[in-house]
Amino acid sequence: MNTEFDNIFNDIFSDITAYTKKLTLLYVEDDAMARDSSLVLFKEFFDNIIIAVDGEDGVEKYNNNNIDIVISDINMPKMDGLLMFEKIRQKDTHTHLILLTAYNDLEHYERSIKLDIEALLLKPINLAPLLSILDKIVSIIKLQEEASKNLHLLQQYQNAMDENLIVSKTDIYGNITYVNNRFINTYGYTKDELLGNTHSILKSDKNPPEVFNEIWDTIAQKKKTWCGLIGNKTKDGKISYSKTTISPILDTNNNPIEYIALRQDVTELI
Repeated sequence: MNTEFDNIFNDIFSDITAYTKKLTLLYVEDDAMARDSSLVLFKEFFDNIIIAVDGEDGVEKYNNNNIDIVISDINMPKMDGLLMFEKIRQKDTHTHLILLTAYNDLEHYERSIKLDIEALLLKPINLAPLLSILDKIVSIIKLQEEASKNLHLLQQYQNAMDENLIVSKTDIYGNITYVNNRFINTYGYTKDELLGNTHSILKSDKNPPEVFNEIWDTIAQKKKTWCGLIGNKTKDGKISYSKTTISPILDTNNNPIEYIALRQDVTELI
């Protein structure tokens, strides 16, 4: 026996089933003999399998259950597999779809591409191609989970920043594209008054003109972060001092695509 090969296979199998066992499979097949034969294989990967006997039955069971993967024969009475997939795609674009076919058919392939089907799987189903398809699906699920975690973390970072800092963003021309609520509350302007405007709306006589030249040279030309104290004028004419950090956001070619400013209100300390 090839022990090294067996170990690699077992590792791959274990990695895949660690995810697929948590998923729900909808298996749609009108041929009872083919269905029973394939179920033996599918049960190696899925603990929760819902069976449908034709396309109409498949749509109904899809609509009434939380389905992660659909594996369906193409030629069935009442509604074929591709038409069933069309109806599923009208409702959802994320469910993983695998189409079973007894032969290679260009027309089926072209229709399946439009529906973003995961794969065409030839009948009778063999372990190797099924394993390859499920490995691809698991890789996608891992990426989606990682993206979801990162998005959740980013949202928490943004919430923490918004609670403690005055935040604004501008495009490369200095036009304001974003302000948080603390910015609005601090300076007294509405979001509509700020967006599309420049920070000159806050300009006061507390800052030497050369300061703004220095800021622009640092963030736009040198593409570095500028830090310093700025006195801005609120809408009602008061002066609000902030410890300010302005950074360029760069693209992959190291060119600025926007600028973000973080301010900490230090008026009471001045």
